[in-house]
Amino acid sequence: MAYHSTDVYGITHINPDEAILRDVLEGVFDAEDVPHPDASIMHDSGWILTYSHSRCLILEHADNDQIRLLRNVLPNQALQYWYWLARGQITALLNLEWVDNV
Repeated sequence: MAYHSTDVYGITHINPDEAILRDVLEGVFDAEDVPHPDASIMHDSGWILTYSHSRCLILEHADNDQIRLLRNVLPNQALQYWYWLARGQITALLNLEWVDNV
């Protein structure tokens, strides 16, 4: 399965390993005055997870206007969800308690 992540500097990492995913995600807390104040991971299926320094996690699909939100997501939780997306475990993600259409 193919996926890529984008860090707060807009740098894309193709099929990054778990250590790079962790660094990309944690980068939202380390960077100041950056072009993108969040980081994301996109799976080839079109699903995207975006995490911000406000600890919000957004799930969306590239072909759909529906946006789902989780608030107060700890970095370790967000990383677990990123791993799920990287492995194509979409059903597990969809089963979380999202707030729809934010």
